[in-house]
Amino acid sequence: MTVRVLGRWLAVGFAAALLCAPAAARAQDAAGYSDRVKAVLARVMAGRDFKPGAGCDKIELCTQLITQLRAGDFSVIEPIERSERPDMPNYRRIRQKCAKVDPLHLRAARHINVATRNFAMYRLDVPKQLTGGDEILVFRGEHYVPVDRPTGASREERAVWPGMFVAIGFPSCRQFSNATAQEGDRLARHNSVNENDYLSELVKIGNRFFIINLDPIAAPNQPRAVWWYDLELWDWGPRADADLRHGRHVYSFSYRPVSVSVTDTDKSQPSVR
Repeated sequence: MTVRVLGRWLAVGFAAALLCAPAAARAQDAAGYSDRVKAVLARVMAGRDFKPGAGCDKIELCTQLITQLRAGDFSVIEPIERSERPDMPNYRRIRQKCAKVDPLHLRAARHINVATRNFAMYRLDVPKQLTGGDEILVFRGEHYVPVDRPTGASREERAVWPGMFVAIGFPSCRQFSNATAQEGDRLARHNSVNENDYLSELVKIGNRFFIINLDPIAAPNQPRAVWWYDLELWDWGPRADADLRHGRHVYSFSYRPVSVSVTDTDKSQPSVR
């Protein structure tokens, strides 16, 4: 092999490596995102007995869902875009095409409210032949506050609504589904709630898409050992079109620790209430 031919082969190999590098980096980032979500869920659920609640009329199904979550037997859908402002290219695509679709704004408590943080866009892997030719894009925005709030109001002011996930068919502009997105500290204010204490994510269990919300509940300044937890699964179905089919279902679970107090008569022996 001549030096010239060898040089060409090396150049081709180098170019191929450059092309593959971004894809490999994206795969590594996706694995990291998924691993973090699963690690948080595993840590919070470990040693805690989550009881089925509202929506769990079929106990066998709810038992199976909890078992799969504990085992990590689910996929985490990673955002394709994230921002602290609603400036993501796929959100702009939706707004340019779908003038009447505006998930950034929400009417609640007699006000028009606007999301102010933690924006993200997702793309779901649903074949277009199952969605009438649409791709399914999901918008997430959090901390909805009134549009007409006083100028200079704090970014930390209490939200009218914690957040929303909204699945939209593009280019038909149909709204396929929506679900609440939680912020983590809404039910545990005045506690140090960090990103390892709660989840609000888009996941896939089996062939169905779900929004999972895992929230701590605590009175001010309580130790983590006595926090309660609520877990919700919003079932969007295999095509993320639960609302479009009027078939939305939410499965709820809760963990309530046994509280221990010391009696006045015998402070050496704890009594269980």
